[in-house]
Amino acid sequence: LYTHLLEEQIRAEEKASTAEILFLDRSSIDILAFARYFGVPINSEFKNKATRIYDLVFFIEPLKPEYYQNTRARKETFQEALEIH
Repeated sequence: LYTHLLEEQIRAEEKASTAEILFLDRSSIDILAFARYFGVPINSEFKNKATRIYDLVFFIEPLKPEYYQNTRARKETFQEALEIH
């Protein structure tokens, strides 16, 4: 699962790489963090692919609890999301 997510993220980044300015709500390093958090074994190939270089990175504060909702894609509890963040 995480290998598939990483490949999809890299494809999306490469496809969008021609944009002058690009905002992404996730990066490949997020997928590495999720895998580590949930105890998924990480081999060196996965780690090397996930560790990418970005020209500029900024962090946004986590959602406040009153705005946090679980969805099909966001399965983590609010507390888990804070720990991953």
